[in-house]
Amino acid sequence: MPPKSTVLLPLYIYPLPGAWEPLYSAIANNPDLQFIIILNPHNGPGAASLPDESYSQEIPKLNSQPNVTTIGYIPVDYCKRNLIEVFRDVAKYAGWAKDKAKTGLGVKGIFLDETPNVYSASKASYLDTVSEYIKASAGISGERL
Repeated sequence: MPPKSTVLLPLYIYPLPGAWEPLYSAIANNPDLQFIIILNPHNGPGAASLPDESYSQEIPKLNSQPNVTTIGYIPVDYCKRNLIEVFRDVAKYAGWAKDKAKTGLGVKGIFLDETPNVYSASKASYLDTVSEYIKASAGISGERL
């Protein structure tokens, strides 16, 4: 049997009322299709510890679907972004899960954007450091994509 198909969807659409309804329909109509959805509230998790009210209402709807995995977006500026800033963004996404049973918030992984396309030892070390931090973050659940 062939492996289950997966859709990787960068959901860079603000959740105005009804804006995500086509996605909810696609998820419901394709229960055998796995959806990995990249959440990007504000070029990362944003300044606040939790997403705004609109995201806080919609993310739990995604997380309640058995064929959906949500992951958080973080830009690394081609490994030039300060690691402390990247770690802060990871910690914010991880913090969403503190009251997951009550809020439905939380992500199962992190998507690193603006990664280099040419190998260098220093950039590989940078990305390894970020990966280790993500995997050690208690609030990132699941397989830690």
